[in-house]
Amino acid sequence: MKFKEKASSLALCAVLLGTSIAPVSAATQTSIIGANRYDTAAKIADNMGNYDTAILVNADKSLADGLSASSLAGKENAPILLVKKDSIPKETLSRLQKVKKVYIIGGTAAVSSNVTNQLAGKEITRIEGSNRIETSENVAKLVGNYNEAFIVNGNKGEADAMSVASVAARDKAPIILTNGTSSTQNKKSGVKYFVVGGEAVVSNSLVNKFGAVRLSGSDRYKTNRAVVQKFYPNPGKLYYTKGNPLVDALTVSSLAKNDGVVLVSPKSDNSILKGKNTVQVGGMNFSVNPSEDSKPVITSKVDRVEFAYDENVDFQKFGLTATDKTDGDITDKIVTYNLPNLGNPGEYKITFSVTNSKGIEATKTVTVVILDRDAQKPDGEKPDNGQSDLAAKINSPAYQAEYRAEFYKLINQHRASDGLYPYEVESSMEELSYLKSKHMEDLNYFAHDYDDSKTQYYKDRWRHGTYPYLMITEIYPNIAKVIYSGENIYKTWNVNLSAKELAEVSFNKWKASNGHNQAMLSKFYKYVGVGVYSDGNTICSTTEFGE
Repeated sequence: MKFKEKASSLALCAVLLGTSIAPVSAATQTSIIGANRYDTAAKIADNMGNYDTAILVNADKSLADGLSASSLAGKENAPILLVKKDSIPKETLSRLQKVKKVYIIGGTAAVSSNVTNQLAGKEITRIEGSNRIETSENVAKLVGNYNEAFIVNGNKGEADAMSVASVAARDKAPIILTNGTSSTQNKKSGVKYFVVGGEAVVSNSLVNKFGAVRLSGSDRYKTNRAVVQKFYPNPGKLYYTKGNPLVDALTVSSLAKNDGVVLVSPKSDNSILKGKNTVQVGGMNFSVNPSEDSKPVITSKVDRVEFAYDENVDFQKFGLTATDKTDGDITDKIVTYNLPNLGNPGEYKITFSVTNSKGIEATKTVTVVILDRDAQKPDGEKPDNGQSDLAAKINSPAYQAEYRAEFYKLINQHRASDGLYPYEVESSMEELSYLKSKHMEDLNYFAHDYDDSKTQYYKDRWRHGTYPYLMITEIYPNIAKVIYSGENIYKTWNVNLSAKELAEVSFNKWKASNGHNQAMLSKFYKYVGVGVYSDGNTICSTTEFGE
């Protein structure tokens, strides 16, 4: 069953991107649609009434610098308008005529002096940093005192940042960008922090560092719904924009700060819009109709299962099944994302989801209990940890070489179809990926960072002597010969796959997941290495990316 396959993605550097529709089932439907993104942003500004301050962002190729602009827009009651690197489109320029103060987000590589030269007579403040993360930190400083902040992955969490943009504008709460695993920012007393995005994009170490509440879903749309339901529990009106590209979600954030912004796509569940006054922002070439169809149903024979410390967690023991009125038995479509590290004793809540052919999702949460190392299961069984002939075959150089050859072919074909340069195979990334897969199998966990708080195998390497969550480069610090930049991990219980089949399955799983696919199609990474390892019961596969 598909729910026995797990995938997760981590990136430390990445990118992002960016239409009239049949009305949804709401009380009233209006729209703000321009001839292009610049015109749409300008029309949004027109709906804000009088303003004497504006924020300029270049969103032609990336929203990197603009990700953190919304909190400042809220503080200054300013529209976010769009420019090009070397010029100001006429739609934007006309909205700047009466403006006295202008904030430019990003350095001259994003918005050049040619733009500032067209703003003679206005007070200009440029907010920049050496990268998008530092830019966001400088925006936060300018926002000043705040009692709420959002932590996101600045390299692959653009959609997460856009989901909280309107909240950030309303609450004047900075959006602090990170690399997904660490931050130079310190936790401030009296500030409530929210991490936006799953473990695949923001690690638990950041949740722990800031004492944050995590808001996440299995994709950008479900994360967005979680945000809207948290911060706009009873909205009278909702704005909605395309979830890809995200530029309209950014520019409408200040206008929509008291109502909320919903990201939509042709396949997203848009039932949150049902019965609400809605405002469509930007043009769309698809219809947004909240489905009135019933949800599929997931059931389990048991909701709680105990496992010995060194036993592989077999989700089949829960007896999960899924049915749908239209699709029938859809048990094979059950999946789970953002799995916690199951390598240490404790009680863990695992949420499974299933989506029917109409894009409607249902979820089921069960409990996994990992017993203490010295505890014995009631039935007295202990697993056999000896490496089987099957494991020896999978871990052999021949299987490894065949897997790698097929995977590299697939990923570079995928990149070529997207107009990207091929990744270069790098031997130290291959070694690191093999060690990561082996480490997860040997210590029975599935996560980007290993929780060493119980085992304390690497206590001398804990960050600041207190943070036990270690990346593979901290466990094996002398392996990588290039800059370690990202990681995709995958686990399957189908140990009978050939090397070529495993390469195809893992590639397709990662391709189907937005976060993993961004890593495979990154414009920033240069090197790649993959490796697999098996204990005979499961197989772990890892891709490491480098610069």
